Amino acid sequence: MAFGPLYSALPVNGGGLSVVDATSWNTLIGNFSSWQANVNGGGFTLSNVIIGANSIGIGTGTPGFPLDMQGGLLASTAFANYTAMNFKVTSSGGDSDTVEWQAIRNSAGTSSITVGWRLLRSINGTAKSFIGFNNEAADDSVNLGNGGTEYLRLVGGVLTFENACGLAVPGIPITAVNGSQNNFPLPNGSCFTLSGPTAAFTITGFSGGSEGDDVFICNFSGHVLTLPNQSGSSLAANQIVISSGTATVSTFGMLHMKYLASFWRLVSVS
Repeated sequence: MAFGPLYSALPVNGGGLSVVDATSWNTLIGNFSSWQANVNGGGFTLSNVIIGANSIGIGTGTPGFPLDMQGGLLASTAFANYTAMNFKVTSSGGDSDTVEWQAIRNSAGTSSITVGWRLLRSINGTAKSFIGFNNEAADDSVNLGNGGTEYLRLVGGVLTFENACGLAVPGIPITAVNGSQNNFPLPNGSCFTLSGPTAAFTITGFSGGSEGDDVFICNFSGHVLTLPNQSGSSLAANQIVISSGTATVSTFGMLHMKYLASFWRLVSVS
């Protein structure tokens, strides 16, 4: 079957289009070196693009997924406040539960433009949670939020809390005994709940400290805990520096220490 003099070299055979003459094809589309076509058995090839009956391959002749792009995907825009790319997955349940990955370009004032990405989950059109990079301000920040509100921001290795966000850390249980204890071992962690003694007790030092550690110990024993200043009963690296000489932690009180310069430093007690 022929289409006229110009297309006489482009016959349709068995439902497929085949290029058989470079000169005629070049005349038809303008640049044969950049375009090729071959439709056979439901497939179409455009340069290095494969459009099959059930899949599309870009940069690969053997797509492994319904859409298989090898070599990367570039999407760009010259407009501020614009989502350049948006990949969306919707649940099959009754609620419209969606997860989106977005590449975003935002305008931060009149003199700077920022770009970033955001992973957003929504239900029935209401934002539930998101994590994003530099999607609101030009500070190279990573942001974490819930319900469309930002609560955590990580900038330059510093984590800050936003919008009255709090931190809930469960206490790690530790057990003491009656009497005086030396070099009391602290496991890895920063928040502890202390129990065990059936009477007032003393701890002369804590082992396991590393430079910069912040430790909070809640006295759940039901009895007063006494802490002596730099007691020689514990190793020097485990001793507690207390400016007042001795400190006591009341029943259900809190002890806050920081490990600096090879000693525990008392920050506060209650």
